[in-house]
Amino acid sequence: MDELYAVKIPSTCNISNCSLPAAVMGLYSSHLYLVLRHTTTTMDLFLVPTLVVIGIIGNSLSFMTFVFSNLKSLSSSVYLAALAVTDTGFLICVFMSWATNINMNLYHRSGWCQTFVYLTYIFSFLSVWYVVGFTVERYIAICFPFKRGDMCTVRRARIVVISLALFALLAYNFAIWTTGSTDFEGQRICYPRKKMRDVIMTFNNIDTAITLAIPFVVISFLNMRIIYVVTQMNSNNNNNHHRRQPPHNSHPSIIPTSTTHQLLEAVSSSASVTRDHVSMKVTRMLLVVSFTFLVLNLPGHVIRVHIFFRSLLESSPAQVTPLYIELQRLFQFIYYINFSINFVLYSLCGQNFRTALCSMCSTTHRMPTSRTSSLRSHVKSARCTSFPLETRQNLM
Repeated sequence: MDELYAVKIPSTCNISNCSLPAAVMGLYSSHLYLVLRHTTTTMDLFLVPTLVVIGIIGNSLSFMTFVFSNLKSLSSSVYLAALAVTDTGFLICVFMSWATNINMNLYHRSGWCQTFVYLTYIFSFLSVWYVVGFTVERYIAICFPFKRGDMCTVRRARIVVISLALFALLAYNFAIWTTGSTDFEGQRICYPRKKMRDVIMTFNNIDTAITLAIPFVVISFLNMRIIYVVTQMNSNNNNNHHRRQPPHNSHPSIIPTSTTHQLLEAVSSSASVTRDHVSMKVTRMLLVVSFTFLVLNLPGHVIRVHIFFRSLLESSPAQVTPLYIELQRLFQFIYYINFSINFVLYSLCGQNFRTALCSMCSTTHRMPTSRTSSLRSHVKSARCTSFPLETRQNLM
């Protein structure tokens, strides 16, 4: 079960660097295993660096958009900017683990090993709970609109983001003293310490609860409630729209009193409708992000949960076969996609995000042009100022 104990550690485990019992090694002849191993090895070589590069670029653009554009005034942007930072940090840890494929062994050196494992746990936890954070905020904004002004503020969002980060820094310090650089067949590998395996198993079970079970229930419930309320609001808006249609009048100059009253109500509520429309756009985008998060995170925990319940039901420890290990690796690659895909989701589903990104890029593009224009006008002004002096010299 060593591989599953270290499931949060980005792993490049294969036959050559993973210690397995001799009885288990005999299962390598399985055709399904060989096919799966070939698939995961190929994905490890090519998919992981691709996801890292795409993810870091996308997360950097997302961070700049949420921090430096007009979206910075939205409280949800605080969570999404923080999410971009944590996702980037996780991808860097994944890359340092993957870099052993190109003979960069910094990840497996003592000190660096504990640091990267510690940061991996922290970034993984924060990525989950920042999604929970903006989901709770959307729930308040949609289901309790009168509390939105007090609860959904940028200041409160920053407090939540910082508080979660401080909690993660303290809660996951066990990764520092339960992991180390171990000598295996003449190579140094970053691996859980043998004496700490029971401790790691306990912490991993707790980690599974706080990064999968609880967030999964909370996000699923709140999203269902949000979808229900949004559906009800759309239905009510459609009914109100039909009621506000003015009746046919053969005398256009005569406007019924009831129709005038309805028109005044429509005009007075136009600002509120605009705000709700913008809020709905943000809500749709965040719903897509949170549901995608659930889909991509769930497979990575399946094997861990399965082994956990097997160990509870069986008297002896559940044996982990090589097939299980390769399935876990495959699910880990799906899990990694979660840290690289958010920019794509924002761009496809967020009209406000696309507008802010284009506006920010166009502003950046215009800056050199404006400076050049200013320099040209300055030179032209200098020439015009010096012309009378040149004229006087010629006359003299």
